[in-house]
Amino acid sequence: MKTVLITGTSRGLGLELLKVFLENNWTVFALSRNTKSFENETEKFPTTCIPVKGDVTDDSTIQEIQNALKSRTKQLDVLINNAGNVKKCFGINHVTSNDLDEHFQVHVSGVFRVIKACLPYLHQSDSPFIINISSRKGSINKVNSGAYRILLPYQIAKCAQNMLTACLNQELKGSKIKVFAIHPGSLKTEVAPPDADTEPAIAAQKLFHWIINDTKPSTDSFYNIIDGSILEW
Repeated sequence: MKTVLITGTSRGLGLELLKVFLENNWTVFALSRNTKSFENETEKFPTTCIPVKGDVTDDSTIQEIQNALKSRTKQLDVLINNAGNVKKCFGINHVTSNDLDEHFQVHVSGVFRVIKACLPYLHQSDSPFIINISSRKGSINKVNSGAYRILLPYQIAKCAQNMLTACLNQELKGSKIKVFAIHPGSLKTEVAPPDADTEPAIAAQKLFHWIINDTKPSTDSFYNIIDGSILEW
């Protein structure tokens, strides 16, 4: 049975990803600060839905992840770094250094922690993937062109996350592990932008089918899962 670890599974895209992987007979390690939010899935899939209570901003989560994996599996096939936060801060006069730190802790340091915890298990898979859920708003070229209203902490953090993806691609080039930056579409969530047009359930289905498909884009691409386009870094 294939295995996946997903962060941020309490709501939105993370919860929908949890559902679609379980329904397709994967074992899912579901990392969240609030594991009660998916109790229905845990009860429906008691042997394949493995709740992992943890906060990606806390170093202790590395050990929590490794304990959960060690008790259930020898390998991890897919890691999806989905946990995120968005504080609507429009411009430098409305942003504090704490705002920046909070976003970096989730989108950059948090992703780093989870990958570090999972790497030994990913190396044991025949075809492992790391998928970092990014955003079109982390594209330097797009932001520089004036395409989006400024969300300073979020955009800076997502841009830095993209750099982490690129660095890992280079570092892991000699291994089987492939690392992708994925834009999941403009999702209709609690913090959705005015142009949000995609239900999280649709994005989750598309991402799942993309993962199980044999054809993948180059790992040095920033990929839009909804329309298949390549985004500018």
